[in-house]
Amino acid sequence: MPTAILEAASVGNYDAWTNYGGADKVVSVALPDDDDTTYILEGNHTNRQSYTLDPLSGAGSITSVAVMLRARGTNATSSQIKHFLRLGGTDADSASNTFGTSYAEYTWNTVGRPGGGDWTPADFTTLEVGCIKNADTSHTANRGRVTTIEVHVVYVPVSGGMLWNLG
Repeated sequence: MPTAILEAASVGNYDAWTNYGGADKVVSVALPDDDDTTYILEGNHTNRQSYTLDPLSGAGSITSVAVMLRARGTNATSSQIKHFLRLGGTDADSASNTFGTSYAEYTWNTVGRPGGGDWTPADFTTLEVGCIKNADTSHTANRGRVTTIEVHVVYVPVSGGMLWNLG
């Protein structure tokens, strides 16, 4: 089955992180992974940054959804980051991922649809993806850097085709 990798298209509902290096926050979390050249940065815990996504085309049904972000902390103090999805005003957060001072990819696999139910291709027209710097207040000195955010969608293509009238 095909997999679509959807990248950030525009800043979404939440806009609390700071842009560094890129022309804007969308460029800073887009491929290629350029680590400390372009990224978004946040030190305050619970602050969210979200993005709308590139369109999903050709999907008849959705098999699975995963969210990937590439992130690191700015110092050795233990801190955490979460992924989240937003759909129809409902946020769904991943478990916390503890990050170190080197970039690593953190993937949230088998993501359920925010608000429940089955994923549909139409969901991806309003879906937002984002990140949350998650820690207690003693870890605010360890700022989170995110250089890539993606949504991976495994889908069944639209079936059917053209009917030819030969006659």
